Amino acid sequence: MIQSVDTSFTSAFTFSRPGTSLGSLTIGQPTNVQGVTISGAQSVTGTITVYGSTIALDAVVAADTIALKGTGNVTDGASGYVSTANLLLLGGNVTLDHASNATGTLAASGVGSLSYTDSNALTLGTVGTTQGISATGAVSIGTKTGDLTVANNVATSLTSSASAMVLNAGIDTAAGTSTGGNIVMSGTPAITVGAASTAKLLTGSVANNVVGSTALAELAGLGLGSGRFRYNSDEVATSYSLALATGLNAIYRQAVTSAAGGSNAPMTMTFGDALPAMSAATGAVNGDASFYTITGRLNSGSGNIKASATPYAVSSNLATLGYSGSGVITGTLTVNKKTLTVSGLSSSTKVYDG
Repeated sequence: MIQSVDTSFTSAFTFSRPGTSLGSLTIGQPTNVQGVTISGAQSVTGTITVYGSTIALDAVVAADTIALKGTGNVTDGASGYVSTANLLLLGGNVTLDHASNATGTLAASGVGSLSYTDSNALTLGTVGTTQGISATGAVSIGTKTGDLTVANNVATSLTSSASAMVLNAGIDTAAGTSTGGNIVMSGTPAITVGAASTAKLLTGSVANNVVGSTALAELAGLGLGSGRFRYNSDEVATSYSLALATGLNAIYRQAVTSAAGGSNAPMTMTFGDALPAMSAATGAVNGDASFYTITGRLNSGSGNIKASATPYAVSSNLATLGYSGSGVITGTLTVNKKTLTVSGLSSSTKVYDG
């Protein structure tokens, strides 16, 4: 245990001595207002606890449990990373993104922003008495490879942010590949963001949406048929064009192919008639419904689509979600003029008399 005599270190403290034979290690105390840097590699069989305003890990820190309790920035350097069964983050703005980080279970409470990257499979669960993830700022948690299991609630109160939360399983795997890691729901946890904010849940395979404890698509805030799903995309490449909604959105690396149930293009109709139905597409997943949009549509005073010498361009909505295949074809719609028939009139002959 390394603590100050008074309530806090009098200046920033650097622990540079490597340690390999300790049962546990505590640096600082809850009232410490100075920064702490660990520059000597530590390997402890029990728990490492660090209290500081800022906390910097500039060497390997390994233990059964690591608890970092900061009030400022909590970071890892070029040579610093964690190796632990349990990582507990209590306070501060946390950025632990070293490629070698290896944690079994992560829990956080009282943090501002949180960015954490793990080298392999990770569970967001319970460490000590802290359950899940609770933050006030942006949350970004990902695995380079392997599943990201959500076993407890994950929440940020950040409002009006397009990137309030990103959960990403399999960062190293490119879009179009379903393997490499999935977001797996264990039990019935909730994932929530503040008002008018957006969460992106990046995962691998649609097949992971089995009914039961791993059903990401049935998570509250998503739901089959909600239209909150995108495909063949990841954090780098996006095959979808439809903007994400506020709240939760699931983004799959898997490329999903849809096939048209019949010929959808070209389509023809007469002014005043109902729009022709697009043939039902097969292969849609997650309850996604297929329909088409008309580019440059012009309506008459009656609200009917106007006849046009030039066909309208039509496209399937499935393409905007990232689908590929014949079910997302683009085509044309020709609206022919309606022939008028005049009836109920009579004529008579009269000599012009000036």
